[in-house]
Amino acid sequence: MPTFSRHSDRWSELFGHLDNVWQSSQAPHQTYVDGLVDPSVWPAVLQVGSAMQDVLHAQGIKDLHAVTQHMVRVISTTVEIAGGSQTGLSTGFTSQLSSALDSVMTPQSTGSSVAAGLVEATLTDSSSAGEKVASAMFAAGMSALSAAGPVGMAAAAIVGLSYAIYRAFNTAKDNRDKVKAERVRLAFESFPPLQQPGGDTDEWYVKQRVLPVLETGNWTILFSPRFDPRNEWVGAPRHGGYGFAPGLRQNTKDEFGFDRGVFETSGGVGFLPGFNRITSVLQVSIDPFGSAVQNWIKSGGRFPIHHTMVQDVGSFYVNAGRMCSIAWSWATAERASPHLYKIHVGTPDGPGEHLHYLWRSYMGGGIEYLRESAKQWAHSDDLGLKAGGRMKSADNPEYVLGSAIGCGVASWACSRASGGTTNHPKFYRLGPPGGYSPGNYGISQGLAKGCVIEPMTPLYTPIEDGEPCLVSLYESHLAETLKEVRARQLHFLRNSLVCAYVSEKWDAFRDPALLDLLRRMRTKLLTHRDRHAVQLRDVAPGELHNGKDWRAQLVAAGVNAMQGAGMRLSTQGPGSSAVDPDGEPEPLVPVHAVMPFAEHIPPTLRWWQKPRVWAGIGAGVGVGLGATALAVSRRRMKR
Repeated sequence: MPTFSRHSDRWSELFGHLDNVWQSSQAPHQTYVDGLVDPSVWPAVLQVGSAMQDVLHAQGIKDLHAVTQHMVRVISTTVEIAGGSQTGLSTGFTSQLSSALDSVMTPQSTGSSVAAGLVEATLTDSSSAGEKVASAMFAAGMSALSAAGPVGMAAAAIVGLSYAIYRAFNTAKDNRDKVKAERVRLAFESFPPLQQPGGDTDEWYVKQRVLPVLETGNWTILFSPRFDPRNEWVGAPRHGGYGFAPGLRQNTKDEFGFDRGVFETSGGVGFLPGFNRITSVLQVSIDPFGSAVQNWIKSGGRFPIHHTMVQDVGSFYVNAGRMCSIAWSWATAERASPHLYKIHVGTPDGPGEHLHYLWRSYMGGGIEYLRESAKQWAHSDDLGLKAGGRMKSADNPEYVLGSAIGCGVASWACSRASGGTTNHPKFYRLGPPGGYSPGNYGISQGLAKGCVIEPMTPLYTPIEDGEPCLVSLYESHLAETLKEVRARQLHFLRNSLVCAYVSEKWDAFRDPALLDLLRRMRTKLLTHRDRHAVQLRDVAPGELHNGKDWRAQLVAAGVNAMQGAGMRLSTQGPGSSAVDPDGEPEPLVPVHAVMPFAEHIPPTLRWWQKPRVWAGIGAGVGVGLGATALAVSRRRMKR
């Protein structure tokens, strides 16, 4: 389906009800921090007492509905450029999804409060009637767009975040008599300081980073690290702890006048491919010069850092993270999706700055930080260092707190496998129950401190040439995920007609092999019997093939605008169209985790842990939500 001009009737029909600029219904991050520090400026929503969670649920639902609709509008709107057209931009959604867009864009009306037990149904029940018909249409449309999984996960995250906010403010009542510095420190334990541009960081990222990217064919930046992975991981002091990330750091003052280290971003949004979360600065909340840390440095004993002190502040990019999760699903879950080719995955050892390179370097840098600390700890005499190396520096406790980097980059494999020896051990990895989330890998392996990695752990580094107990998250998960994405890109260029609808200017075709295959499939399509199934209105305007207008070549080959209507454009099965079918099943991209904050939901409300299968509407496929989706992902990994 082509994009629509803002002046067209179809554009007004779909998007006329939306505000010109998206604005969150929820209070900014900084507002909650201010309220925790000074109860006199508590957000208005917190004045409703015990019903505050229900108000927050409603706000979360409104945000998810609105931000998704703004995503659809951006992707489907023609970018009007003075002086002519420009190739390489979004071409919208394919024509076969037109009815799904109508459903997703149904104007929504959510009340001022929604009980926890109704959040899931409000977002995912596609069979509702009466007053709930609008939300049912939205659920049906998202299912047809292969994005029911992220919506279901977002439902759990909305309840979890609301509960976390409620718990933080309930606890804050006991801190009113403490001095301001202590109240700030306690506030940061629940709501750690984010990066600039200030208190509305999540909303700013939605408007300035995510939405502008979606109108292009260059989505790789959404799924790239926020910080330049070529830089070393470093720590920066923040009030009540340290922040850790790769790259350059600047010392500034926070809103309360305390020192804060801010890291220079490289332009990436930081969404972890297949993980439903943004990763950013790792915040460790403990006084680096307090008695717990300093006593361990001087005298040893119980290691002071625990996974409960660590937060990935990327979790607080709530709406930006959910948007990226939906975009990832549109690209990697929908069959023969043109959006799939807006991502430059690359190969593990291939040249260029693709996702394999970026995440391997990002995660690997964190592992090297941890291993260097372990090396200095274990071999300080051989290295000419004082006992314990940098881990025992009372003046610079960064490296003790830096053990928390494992919560962002590491994956334990500490269960012994058969076939190894003492000096040549072999390990296998146990996936944590309920999917991956920071902190629970180590716990699932019986390590009390979870993802925090003590340098003295015996299996921390490989013995002689044995396997390491500790590997990066790239090695354990991301590499396989990215391989499946590229396999899917290769598969659908052959096993569908998607080669007609993508643009050579899009990110995926920075991969020479993919570009070569695209051109070969297009040449073959021009004489293929299935060329008449091509929807000309879905072909990118201004696109060239072998130096000539691609749409004109299709027309010259006998394709016309009336042909192809109603014909299947995806893969496999009777009546499907494909340029060079190979009979192979489509590669499936694994999804590993629930969204941030879902882990905070009280066990009685965790509906996604109950076995169930959801019937998808619109696409006619079964949709698994929550843990059901995770179970499906594990089956996919075994294939």
